[in-house]
Amino acid sequence: MSNEIQKSDLDDEKKIDILRKTICNGLSNEELGLFLHVCKRSGLDPFSRQIHPVKRGKGPDAKMTIQTGIDGYRLIAERTGKYMPGKPYSFEYRNGSQVFAATAYVKKMDSKGDWHEIAHTVYMDEYMVSYNGMPTNMWKTKPHVMLGKCAEAAVLRKAFPADLSGLYTQEEMQQADNTTDRIPSKQVEEAHETIEIVESAPVEKATDPTEQLISAENAKMLDDVLVPFPEILSRILKAYKIDRMSQLKEKDFPIVKARLDEIFNEMDNK
Repeated sequence: MSNEIQKSDLDDEKKIDILRKTICNGLSNEELGLFLHVCKRSGLDPFSRQIHPVKRGKGPDAKMTIQTGIDGYRLIAERTGKYMPGKPYSFEYRNGSQVFAATAYVKKMDSKGDWHEIAHTVYMDEYMVSYNGMPTNMWKTKPHVMLGKCAEAAVLRKAFPADLSGLYTQEEMQQADNTTDRIPSKQVEEAHETIEIVESAPVEKATDPTEQLISAENAKMLDDVLVPFPEILSRILKAYKIDRMSQLKEKDFPIVKARLDEIFNEMDNK
């Protein structure tokens, strides 16, 4: 069975409604329309989390970015019939051992059937994710992997602009969170060493019964997203000392959602 999403699936109002209530929750109608268009054009399946939208910023200044993993990029390039993986990444170092730059290579067939190598170099300072001026755990422990993926995404977009324009990988866009109000990546990534991620979240006891609870729509969105992941759901409920998502405090919703986004992003990268 092909992994390519059937365009008819994205014209089905019931399935669009599922997307609107889960991974597309919070998007405007215009943003949802753009996201569906990119899904159709790329052939990536949002229901399998091959592609997803990310909103950054607050209020009217919030902007949507459409993201995939490096495997999504490779899949799109492969479907062109003109792509061949290139040689391994090459790296430049500063102070002897500190990764400074990475270059990725791909091969592309031209209209005459000849293969040409295309290369692109990216620099650590432009992509590294930091918190309080320090690299987050993944960038500290796996700088070659992370920067190499950024270089590969850039060279694939350079080689196949018509197929990949407007679509970015998680690794490329993580640096956008360096100055946003999302939960600090350092805290999230360190917790991701195990699935104990949610148990490590700070627990705020609900001592004030008048505190606002999560909306019914957001509670349903979390329930729907976590249906395939009962262990993660159980850990969230335990961490916040609640029996069901509808009991979650509204103030805790952004924390839980951001942590889940990070978990799913790491799943996509494995």
